[in-house]
Amino acid sequence: MWNDILDKNSSDICNTHAFECNSFGFLWTRLPDKVSLTVEKEIDAPIDIVWDVLSSWEEQPTWRLDLDKVEIVDSITFNEYPKRGSLIKFTILEAAKPTKLVLRMESSFNGVATIVLSELSAGKILVQETYEMNYPSVINCLVVTVFFDLEAFTHEYFDALAKHAQSKNSKKSNN
Repeated sequence: MWNDILDKNSSDICNTHAFECNSFGFLWTRLPDKVSLTVEKEIDAPIDIVWDVLSSWEEQPTWRLDLDKVEIVDSITFNEYPKRGSLIKFTILEAAKPTKLVLRMESSFNGVATIVLSELSAGKILVQETYEMNYPSVINCLVVTVFFDLEAFTHEYFDALAKHAQSKNSKKSNN
């Protein structure tokens, strides 16, 4: 049956995607080998406070429901231990306080996250996160594609970031 579905073209597609073609090669050619996504959110808090919340890795488990712990490895490397899923190793590639942060991510996916903060007005910013990711194996691609919604995750992350930054801003204003 699969041989009827697989033709010369799908075999060529398999080879161009560097996936090993077998009897399920047709399925593998339909999975993305790269993901690009950009998500934005306006946050009612000063840019410096949002930057501090965003870049205080060790504090993130206190405000992120998805995160169990963060381990600081050195000045540019930290590991996130999600409550579900595997360890994610982050390396800071660029940190231009308070406007840009570029992180390399390594896990069941590999890629780069670029976070840009832009001041819209006094006390209001736009945060934009762009992901460029790929998968080291077909199995990882399948699992992540089926069981993880990156866009929904990023929106939840931004909502929690906004809530925590606004809380810190309120505390600072009251002092």
